[in-house]
Amino acid sequence: MKVGEKESGEDLTLKGLLLFSLPSIASSVLEPLASVVDTAMVGHIETPLVGVLAIATTILSSFTWMFNFLVHASTRNVSHYYAKKEGKALAATIRSGLKIAFTIGLVSALCLYLLRYHLYELASMPGEIAGGVDKYFSIRLVGHPFLILSVTLLSILRGFGQVNLSFYIVLGTTALNILVTGLLLFVFNWGIEGASYGTVISQIIGFLFSAYFVFREKKLRTLVFGGSLGPSEVKIEFGKDSLALFGRSFVLTSVFFLSTRLAANLGVNALACHQILLQIWLFVSFFVDGVAMTANILGAKLYAKKEIEKLKGMFTNLLWLGGIIGGFFLILYFFLPSLVWSLFTFDKKVIELLSHIWPLIVWSQVINCISFVYDGLLFGLGEFRFLRRHMLLGSLLTFLPLGLWSYSNKSLMAIWLGLILLNVYRYISGYLRTKNIVHAAQS
Repeated sequence: MKVGEKESGEDLTLKGLLLFSLPSIASSVLEPLASVVDTAMVGHIETPLVGVLAIATTILSSFTWMFNFLVHASTRNVSHYYAKKEGKALAATIRSGLKIAFTIGLVSALCLYLLRYHLYELASMPGEIAGGVDKYFSIRLVGHPFLILSVTLLSILRGFGQVNLSFYIVLGTTALNILVTGLLLFVFNWGIEGASYGTVISQIIGFLFSAYFVFREKKLRTLVFGGSLGPSEVKIEFGKDSLALFGRSFVLTSVFFLSTRLAANLGVNALACHQILLQIWLFVSFFVDGVAMTANILGAKLYAKKEIEKLKGMFTNLLWLGGIIGGFFLILYFFLPSLVWSLFTFDKKVIELLSHIWPLIVWSQVINCISFVYDGLLFGLGEFRFLRRHMLLGSLLTFLPLGLWSYSNKSLMAIWLGLILLNVYRYISGYLRTKNIVHAAQS
Protein backbone atom coordinates (compact mmCIF):
# COMPACT_ATOMS: atom_id res chain seq x y z
CA MET A 1 0.00 0.00 0.00
CA LYS A 2 1.52 3.29 -1.09
CA VAL A 3 -0.78 5.55 0.86
CA GLY A 4 1.22 6.77 3.82
CA GLU A 5 4.07 4.39 3.01
CA LYS A 6 6.63 7.14 3.38
CA GLU A 7 6.71 8.14 7.00
CA SER A 8 7.37 11.80 7.70
CA GLY A 9 8.15 13.90 10.71
CA GLU A 10 11.14 11.95 12.09
CA ASP A 11 12.95 15.26 12.59
CA LEU A 12 11.42 16.32 15.90
CA THR A 13 13.43 19.52 16.26
CA LEU A 14 11.62 22.84 16.20
CA LYS A 15 12.62 23.34 12.56
CA GLY A 16 11.64 19.81 11.57
CA LEU A 17 8.25 20.06 13.23
CA LEU A 18 7.64 23.42 11.60
CA LEU A 19 8.39 21.97 8.17
CA PHE A 20 6.12 19.00 8.83
CA SER A 21 3.40 21.31 10.14
CA LEU A 22 3.47 23.81 7.27
CA PRO A 23 1.13 21.85 4.95
CA SER A 24 -1.31 21.25 7.82
CA ILE A 25 -1.07 24.89 8.87
CA ALA A 26 -1.83 25.98 5.32
CA SER A 27 -4.69 23.48 5.06
CA SER A 28 -6.14 24.54 8.41
CA VAL A 29 -6.09 28.16 7.31
CA LEU A 30 -7.69 27.36 3.97
CA GLU A 31 -10.40 24.96 5.17
CA PRO A 32 -12.53 27.61 6.94
CA LEU A 33 -11.74 30.20 4.30
CA ALA A 34 -15.13 29.70 2.64
CA SER A 35 -16.77 31.63 5.46
CA VAL A 36 -14.00 34.25 5.59
CA VAL A 37 -14.17 34.79 1.81
CA ASP A 38 -17.94 35.11 1.88
CA THR A 39 -17.78 37.59 4.78
CA ALA A 40 -15.06 39.72 3.19
CA MET A 41 -16.70 39.87 -0.26
CA VAL A 42 -20.25 40.37 0.97
CA GLY A 43 -19.12 42.97 3.52
CA HIS A 44 -18.01 45.24 0.68
CA ILE A 45 -21.43 45.01 -0.96
CA GLU A 46 -23.76 45.81 1.94
CA THR A 47 -23.25 45.72 5.74
CA PRO A 48 -26.61 44.02 6.59
CA LEU A 49 -25.53 41.07 4.43
CA VAL A 50 -22.73 40.42 6.92
CA GLY A 51 -25.50 39.86 9.47
CA VAL A 52 -27.02 37.32 7.06
CA LEU A 53 -23.74 35.42 7.06
CA ALA A 54 -23.42 35.75 10.85
CA ILE A 55 -26.69 33.86 11.37
CA ALA A 56 -26.38 31.30 8.56
CA THR A 57 -22.70 30.45 8.97
CA THR A 58 -22.96 30.23 12.75
CA ILE A 59 -25.70 27.62 12.47
CA LEU A 60 -23.81 25.70 9.76
CA SER A 61 -20.47 25.96 11.54
CA SER A 62 -22.06 24.83 14.79
CA PHE A 63 -23.20 21.58 13.22
CA THR A 64 -19.98 21.11 11.25
CA TRP A 65 -17.80 21.66 14.32
CA MET A 66 -20.09 19.44 16.35
CA PHE A 67 -19.08 16.56 14.09
CA ASN A 68 -15.38 17.36 13.91
CA PHE A 69 -14.78 14.30 16.07
CA LEU A 70 -14.57 12.53 12.71
CA VAL A 71 -11.44 14.54 11.96
CA HIS A 72 -9.63 14.07 15.26
CA ALA A 73 -10.70 10.47 15.92
CA SER A 74 -9.94 9.35 12.36
CA THR A 75 -6.53 11.04 12.23
CA ARG A 76 -5.47 9.73 15.63
CA ASN A 77 -6.65 6.15 15.08
CA VAL A 78 -5.35 5.87 11.51
CA SER A 79 -1.93 7.13 12.66
CA HIS A 80 -2.00 4.83 15.70
CA TYR A 81 -2.87 1.62 13.85
CA TYR A 82 -0.69 2.43 10.87
CA ALA A 83 2.31 2.90 13.20
CA LYS A 84 1.55 -0.49 14.79
CA LYS A 85 1.06 -2.05 11.30
CA GLU A 86 -2.34 -3.47 12.22
CA GLY A 87 -4.03 -3.63 8.80
CA LYS A 88 -7.40 -5.01 9.88
CA ALA A 89 -7.76 -2.50 12.69
CA LEU A 90 -6.76 0.26 10.29
CA ALA A 91 -9.41 -0.78 7.76
CA ALA A 92 -12.05 -1.02 10.49
CA THR A 93 -11.24 2.53 11.61
CA ILE A 94 -11.52 3.93 8.08
CA ARG A 95 -14.73 2.05 7.39
CA SER A 96 -16.33 3.18 10.64
CA GLY A 97 -15.35 6.80 10.08
CA LEU A 98 -16.79 6.94 6.57
CA LYS A 99 -20.03 5.20 7.54
CA ILE A 100 -20.57 7.66 10.36
CA ALA A 101 -19.67 10.60 8.10
CA PHE A 102 -22.09 9.49 5.37
CA THR A 103 -24.95 9.01 7.83
CA ILE A 104 -24.31 12.24 9.70
CA GLY A 105 -23.96 14.26 6.49
CA LEU A 106 -27.33 13.23 5.07
CA VAL A 107 -29.32 13.19 8.31
CA SER A 108 -27.97 16.50 9.61
CA ALA A 109 -28.58 18.27 6.28
CA LEU A 110 -32.19 17.07 6.25
CA CYS A 111 -32.75 18.03 9.90
CA LEU A 112 -31.19 21.45 9.39
CA TYR A 113 -33.48 22.11 6.44
CA LEU A 114 -36.65 20.99 8.22
CA LEU A 115 -35.80 22.87 11.42
CA ARG A 116 -34.26 25.94 9.81
CA TYR A 117 -36.97 28.42 10.85
CA HIS A 118 -36.72 27.32 14.47
CA LEU A 119 -32.94 27.65 14.30
CA TYR A 120 -33.24 31.18 12.89
CA GLU A 121 -35.50 32.09 15.78
CA LEU A 122 -33.14 30.47 18.26
CA ALA A 123 -30.31 32.57 16.83
CA SER A 124 -32.38 35.75 17.37
CA MET A 125 -32.36 36.59 13.67
CA PRO A 126 -33.33 40.23 12.99
CA GLY A 127 -36.48 40.35 10.83
CA GLU A 128 -34.97 42.61 8.17
CA ILE A 129 -32.47 39.96 7.05
CA ALA A 130 -34.78 36.91 7.17
CA GLY A 131 -35.09 36.48 3.40
CA GLY A 132 -31.36 36.62 2.79
CA VAL A 133 -30.59 34.18 5.58
CA ASP A 134 -33.01 31.56 4.23
CA LYS A 135 -31.67 31.83 0.67
CA TYR A 136 -28.04 31.48 1.73
CA PHE A 137 -28.69 28.77 4.32
CA SER A 138 -30.88 26.55 2.12
CA ILE A 139 -28.38 26.52 -0.74
CA ARG A 140 -25.42 25.83 1.55
CA LEU A 141 -27.18 22.71 2.89
CA VAL A 142 -26.71 21.02 -0.50
CA GLY A 143 -22.97 20.95 0.11
CA HIS A 144 -23.17 19.92 3.77
CA PRO A 145 -22.98 16.09 3.28
CA PHE A 146 -20.08 16.51 0.86
CA LEU A 147 -18.26 18.69 3.38
CA ILE A 148 -18.61 16.14 6.20
CA LEU A 149 -17.33 13.33 3.96
CA SER A 150 -14.45 15.33 2.50
CA VAL A 151 -13.07 16.47 5.87
CA THR A 152 -13.18 12.85 7.06
CA LEU A 153 -11.33 11.67 3.96
CA LEU A 154 -8.72 14.38 4.42
CA SER A 155 -8.23 13.35 8.06
CA ILE A 156 -7.56 9.79 6.88
CA LEU A 157 -4.89 11.05 4.48
CA ARG A 158 -3.27 13.04 7.30
CA GLY A 159 -3.32 9.99 9.54
CA PHE A 160 -1.18 8.28 6.91
CA GLY A 161 1.20 11.25 7.06
CA GLN A 162 0.07 12.58 3.67
CA VAL A 163 -0.09 16.19 4.83
CA ASN A 164 1.27 17.62 1.57
CA LEU A 165 -1.37 15.89 -0.54
CA SER A 166 -4.11 17.02 1.83
CA PHE A 167 -2.89 20.59 1.48
CA TYR A 168 -2.97 20.51 -2.32
CA ILE A 169 -6.56 19.23 -2.29
CA VAL A 170 -7.65 21.97 0.12
CA LEU A 171 -5.75 24.62 -1.84
CA GLY A 172 -7.42 23.64 -5.11
CA THR A 173 -10.94 23.60 -3.72
CA THR A 174 -10.45 26.88 -1.85
CA ALA A 175 -9.11 28.62 -4.95
CA LEU A 176 -12.15 27.33 -6.83
CA ASN A 177 -14.44 28.71 -4.13
CA ILE A 178 -12.86 32.17 -4.28
CA LEU A 179 -13.00 32.25 -8.07
CA VAL A 180 -16.60 31.09 -8.42
CA THR A 181 -17.87 33.23 -5.52
CA GLY A 182 -16.15 36.32 -6.92
CA LEU A 183 -17.61 35.76 -10.37
CA LEU A 184 -21.14 35.19 -9.09
CA LEU A 185 -21.02 38.19 -6.74
CA PHE A 186 -19.25 40.86 -8.76
CA VAL A 187 -19.68 39.79 -12.40
CA PHE A 188 -23.11 38.16 -12.47
CA ASN A 189 -24.49 40.13 -9.47
CA TRP A 190 -26.18 37.13 -7.88
CA GLY A 191 -25.95 38.65 -4.41
CA ILE A 192 -26.03 36.44 -1.35
CA GLU A 193 -27.03 33.41 -3.44
CA GLY A 194 -23.82 33.71 -5.44
CA ALA A 195 -21.75 33.40 -2.26
CA SER A 196 -23.59 30.23 -1.27
CA TYR A 197 -23.34 28.59 -4.72
CA GLY A 198 -19.60 29.26 -4.87
CA THR A 199 -19.08 27.48 -1.56
CA VAL A 200 -21.27 24.48 -2.46
CA ILE A 201 -19.50 23.89 -5.78
CA SER A 202 -16.11 23.89 -4.07
CA GLN A 203 -17.33 21.44 -1.40
CA ILE A 204 -18.53 18.92 -3.99
CA ILE A 205 -15.29 19.11 -5.97
CA GLY A 206 -13.29 18.76 -2.74
CA PHE A 207 -15.13 15.55 -1.87
CA LEU A 208 -14.47 14.00 -5.28
CA PHE A 209 -10.74 14.72 -5.16
CA SER A 210 -10.41 13.50 -1.56
CA ALA A 211 -12.18 10.21 -2.30
CA TYR A 212 -10.00 9.59 -5.35
CA PHE A 213 -6.70 10.08 -3.53
CA VAL A 214 -7.67 8.04 -0.46
CA PHE A 215 -8.79 5.02 -2.48
CA ARG A 216 -6.53 5.20 -5.53
CA GLU A 217 -4.48 2.24 -4.22
CA LYS A 218 -6.06 -1.18 -4.76
CA LYS A 219 -4.70 -2.63 -1.52
CA LEU A 220 -6.44 -0.02 0.60
CA ARG A 221 -9.69 -0.42 -1.36
CA THR A 222 -9.54 -4.17 -0.77
CA LEU A 223 -8.84 -3.75 2.94
CA VAL A 224 -11.68 -1.30 3.49
CA PHE A 225 -14.38 -2.61 1.15
CA GLY A 226 -13.46 -6.23 0.49
CA GLY A 227 -11.74 -7.43 3.64
CA SER A 228 -13.06 -8.67 6.96
CA LEU A 229 -15.01 -6.38 9.22
CA GLY A 230 -12.01 -6.11 11.54
CA PRO A 231 -11.74 -6.45 15.32
CA SER A 232 -14.97 -5.48 17.07
CA GLU A 233 -13.04 -3.82 19.90
CA VAL A 234 -11.53 -1.37 17.40
CA LYS A 235 -14.97 -0.27 16.24
CA ILE A 236 -16.19 -0.03 19.83
CA GLU A 237 -13.19 2.08 20.81
CA PHE A 238 -13.67 4.32 17.77
CA GLY A 239 -17.31 4.74 18.77
CA LYS A 240 -16.36 5.69 22.32
CA ASP A 241 -13.76 8.16 21.09
CA SER A 242 -16.27 9.65 18.67
CA LEU A 243 -18.93 10.00 21.37
CA ALA A 244 -16.50 11.74 23.72
CA LEU A 245 -15.37 14.14 21.00
CA PHE A 246 -18.96 14.76 19.97
CA GLY A 247 -19.70 15.84 23.53
CA ARG A 248 -16.71 18.17 23.51
CA SER A 249 -17.68 19.61 20.13
CA PHE A 250 -21.29 20.02 21.22
CA VAL A 251 -20.26 22.11 24.22
CA LEU A 252 -17.83 24.25 22.21
CA THR A 253 -20.23 24.89 19.35
CA SER A 254 -23.00 25.66 21.83
CA VAL A 255 -20.73 28.33 23.29
CA PHE A 256 -20.19 29.90 19.87
CA PHE A 257 -23.86 29.65 18.99
CA LEU A 258 -24.87 31.24 22.29
CA SER A 259 -22.30 34.00 21.80
CA THR A 260 -23.86 34.88 18.44
CA ARG A 261 -27.36 34.79 19.89
CA LEU A 262 -26.30 37.16 22.65
CA ALA A 263 -24.64 39.46 20.11
CA ALA A 264 -27.78 39.43 17.95
CA ASN A 265 -29.74 40.86 20.87
CA LEU A 266 -27.46 43.91 20.77
CA GLY A 267 -28.45 44.92 17.22
CA VAL A 268 -27.28 44.54 13.62
CA ASN A 269 -24.05 46.52 14.08
CA ALA A 270 -23.05 44.55 17.17
CA LEU A 271 -23.87 41.33 15.34
CA ALA A 272 -21.72 42.37 12.38
CA CYS A 273 -18.88 43.29 14.77
CA HIS A 274 -19.18 39.92 16.50
CA GLN A 275 -19.13 38.04 13.19
CA ILE A 276 -16.01 39.88 12.05
CA LEU A 277 -14.27 39.25 15.39
CA LEU A 278 -15.17 35.57 15.17
CA GLN A 279 -13.63 35.31 11.72
CA ILE A 280 -10.46 37.10 12.85
CA TRP A 281 -10.21 35.08 16.06
CA LEU A 282 -10.98 31.73 14.45
CA PHE A 283 -8.56 32.45 11.61
CA VAL A 284 -5.72 32.31 14.14
CA SER A 285 -7.13 29.19 15.78
CA PHE A 286 -7.33 27.40 12.46
CA PHE A 287 -3.80 28.60 11.70
CA VAL A 288 -2.36 27.02 14.85
CA ASP A 289 -4.64 24.01 14.35
CA GLY A 290 -2.06 22.85 11.81
CA VAL A 291 0.43 22.53 14.67
CA ALA A 292 -2.20 20.72 16.73
CA MET A 293 -2.69 18.34 13.80
CA THR A 294 1.02 17.54 13.86
CA ALA A 295 0.72 16.85 17.59
CA ASN A 296 -2.16 14.47 16.88
CA ILE A 297 -0.46 12.63 13.99
CA LEU A 298 3.03 12.27 15.45
CA GLY A 299 1.87 12.05 19.06
CA ALA A 300 -0.34 9.05 18.28
CA LYS A 301 2.52 7.44 16.36
CA LEU A 302 5.18 7.93 19.06
CA TYR A 303 2.81 6.98 21.88
CA ALA A 304 1.85 3.78 20.04
CA LYS A 305 5.56 2.91 19.73
CA LYS A 306 6.20 3.84 23.40
CA GLU A 307 8.92 6.33 22.40
CA ILE A 308 8.27 8.57 25.40
CA GLU A 309 11.47 10.64 25.35
CA LYS A 310 10.87 11.58 21.72
CA LEU A 311 7.26 12.31 22.59
CA LYS A 312 8.28 14.62 25.43
CA GLY A 313 10.74 16.54 23.26
CA MET A 314 8.17 16.88 20.50
CA PHE A 315 5.59 18.25 22.95
CA THR A 316 8.00 20.94 24.15
CA ASN A 317 8.90 22.05 20.63
CA LEU A 318 5.29 22.14 19.46
CA LEU A 319 4.27 24.29 22.42
CA TRP A 320 7.07 26.71 21.57
CA LEU A 321 5.86 26.73 17.98
CA GLY A 322 2.33 27.55 19.12
CA GLY A 323 3.63 30.38 21.28
CA ILE A 324 5.64 31.81 18.38
CA ILE A 325 2.56 31.80 16.14
CA GLY A 326 0.56 33.53 18.88
CA GLY A 327 3.29 36.13 19.27
CA PHE A 328 3.28 36.82 15.54
CA PHE A 329 -0.45 37.53 15.51
CA LEU A 330 -0.19 39.60 18.67
CA ILE A 331 2.30 41.89 16.91
CA LEU A 332 0.27 41.96 13.70
CA TYR A 333 -2.99 42.82 15.44
CA PHE A 334 -1.33 45.37 17.73
CA PHE A 335 0.34 47.40 14.98
CA LEU A 336 -2.08 46.94 12.06
CA PRO A 337 -5.65 46.88 13.41
CA SER A 338 -7.07 49.21 10.75
CA LEU A 339 -5.67 47.05 7.96
CA VAL A 340 -7.26 43.94 9.45
CA TRP A 341 -10.64 45.64 9.95
CA SER A 342 -10.63 47.01 6.40
CA LEU A 343 -10.62 43.46 5.05
CA PHE A 344 -14.15 43.07 6.38
CA THR A 345 -15.86 46.45 6.62
CA PHE A 346 -15.61 50.22 6.25
CA ASP A 347 -18.73 50.89 8.33
CA LYS A 348 -17.75 53.48 10.99
CA LYS A 349 -20.20 52.21 13.61
CA VAL A 350 -18.93 48.65 13.29
CA ILE A 351 -15.30 49.81 13.39
CA GLU A 352 -15.98 51.77 16.58
CA LEU A 353 -17.31 48.62 18.23
CA LEU A 354 -14.30 46.65 16.98
CA SER A 355 -11.88 49.15 18.49
CA HIS A 356 -13.36 48.75 21.98
CA ILE A 357 -12.90 44.97 22.06
CA TRP A 358 -9.66 44.81 20.08
CA PRO A 359 -7.22 44.92 23.07
CA LEU A 360 -8.74 41.67 24.37
CA ILE A 361 -8.18 40.01 21.01
CA VAL A 362 -4.59 41.26 20.77
CA TRP A 363 -3.31 40.28 24.21
CA SER A 364 -4.95 36.85 24.30
CA GLN A 365 -3.21 35.50 21.19
CA VAL A 366 -0.32 33.61 22.82
CA ILE A 367 -2.44 31.78 25.41
CA ASN A 368 -5.10 31.05 22.79
CA CYS A 369 -2.57 29.44 20.45
CA ILE A 370 -0.89 27.34 23.14
CA SER A 371 -4.27 26.11 24.40
CA PHE A 372 -5.06 24.83 20.87
CA VAL A 373 -1.73 22.99 20.75
CA TYR A 374 -2.52 21.31 24.08
CA ASP A 375 -5.75 20.04 22.51
CA GLY A 376 -3.71 18.44 19.72
CA LEU A 377 -1.32 16.84 22.20
CA LEU A 378 -4.24 15.33 24.09
CA PHE A 379 -5.85 14.11 20.84
CA GLY A 380 -2.68 12.20 20.03
CA LEU A 381 -2.66 10.66 23.50
CA GLY A 382 -6.28 9.55 23.06
CA GLU A 383 -7.51 11.71 25.96
CA PHE A 384 -10.90 12.37 24.37
CA ARG A 385 -12.96 11.85 27.52
CA PHE A 386 -10.78 14.26 29.48
CA LEU A 387 -11.25 16.90 26.77
CA ARG A 388 -15.02 16.48 26.84
CA ARG A 389 -15.21 16.76 30.62
CA HIS A 390 -13.07 19.87 30.87
CA MET A 391 -14.66 21.64 27.92
CA LEU A 392 -17.96 21.37 29.77
CA LEU A 393 -16.50 22.35 33.13
CA GLY A 394 -14.56 25.26 31.65
CA SER A 395 -17.63 26.60 29.85
CA LEU A 396 -19.70 26.47 33.03
CA LEU A 397 -17.03 28.25 35.06
CA THR A 398 -16.01 30.94 32.55
CA PHE A 399 -18.22 31.65 29.54
CA LEU A 400 -21.66 31.00 31.02
CA PRO A 401 -21.44 33.50 33.92
CA LEU A 402 -20.09 36.24 31.64
CA GLY A 403 -22.66 35.37 28.98
CA LEU A 404 -25.45 35.87 31.50
CA TRP A 405 -23.88 39.15 32.62
CA SER A 406 -23.69 40.24 28.97
CA TYR A 407 -27.39 39.51 28.47
CA SER A 408 -28.46 41.60 31.45
CA ASN A 409 -26.01 44.45 30.81
CA LYS A 410 -26.05 44.52 26.97
CA SER A 411 -22.28 44.08 26.76
CA LEU A 412 -20.45 42.66 23.74
CA MET A 413 -17.20 42.99 25.72
CA ALA A 414 -18.42 40.46 28.30
CA ILE A 415 -19.12 37.89 25.58
CA TRP A 416 -15.54 38.11 24.37
CA LEU A 417 -14.06 38.09 27.84
CA GLY A 418 -15.93 34.83 28.45
CA LEU A 419 -14.57 33.25 25.25
CA ILE A 420 -11.00 34.21 26.13
CA LEU A 421 -11.22 32.99 29.73
CA LEU A 422 -12.47 29.64 28.43
CA ASN A 423 -9.20 29.30 26.51
CA VAL A 424 -7.23 30.20 29.63
CA TYR A 425 -8.97 27.31 31.40
CA ARG A 426 -8.15 24.97 28.48
CA TYR A 427 -4.51 26.07 28.68
CA ILE A 428 -4.22 25.26 32.38
CA SER A 429 -6.07 21.93 32.25
CA GLY A 430 -4.15 20.84 29.13
CA TYR A 431 -0.81 21.61 30.77
CA LEU A 432 -1.62 19.63 33.90
CA ARG A 433 -2.96 16.59 32.03
CA THR A 434 -0.11 16.22 29.53
CA LYS A 435 2.44 16.68 32.31
CA ASN A 436 0.84 13.88 34.35
CA ILE A 437 0.62 11.48 31.38
CA VAL A 438 4.25 11.95 30.34
CA HIS A 439 5.43 11.60 33.93
CA ALA A 440 3.43 8.38 34.39
CA ALA A 441 4.76 6.93 31.12
CA GLN A 442 8.36 7.62 32.15
CA SER A 443 8.04 6.03 35.58
